[in-house]
Parts: sequence; C-alpha cells; structure tokens
Amino acid sequence: MEYQLYEASNPGQSVAKAQLADDFAAERWAREWASGHATADNYRIEGAGGGFAARLFKTVAGQWYIMRQ
Repeated sequence: MEYQLYEASNPGQSVAKAQLADDFAAERWAREWASGHATADNYRIEGAGGGFAARLFKTVAGQWYIMRQ
C-alpha cells in the first residue's frame, strides 16, 4: 500500500511517499524518515486507501512519536 507523509502546516503537499507492506512498516518508515529529513516538528502520515492516519511529532527531548488518529 502507498503511504504519504505531509508536514502538518502544509497538508496539501506530501513531503515523502513509500510503498510498504502494512501500517506497522509505515510507522517505522515515518520515524526513520523524520529522524534524517525533517524540517518541522509535526507531520501527518496517511495510507492511500484512507484506512490509516497518524500524527508524527517530535518531543522537546528530540524523540519522534506516532499517535494514530
């Protein structure tokens, strides 16, 4: 399934896309992507079919977390 990552302040334009096996792989991919490429502290990841959506955010301590919506 295709997953897209959006910066929270610009939800209309994806910053990264990936074809992944499942939602757990998408969560792992989003954290890894954010650790190396993020320019903001708040992102949203969505599955192309609309069944998966989560918020990806960076804490003050610098750790990335995902919260499903």
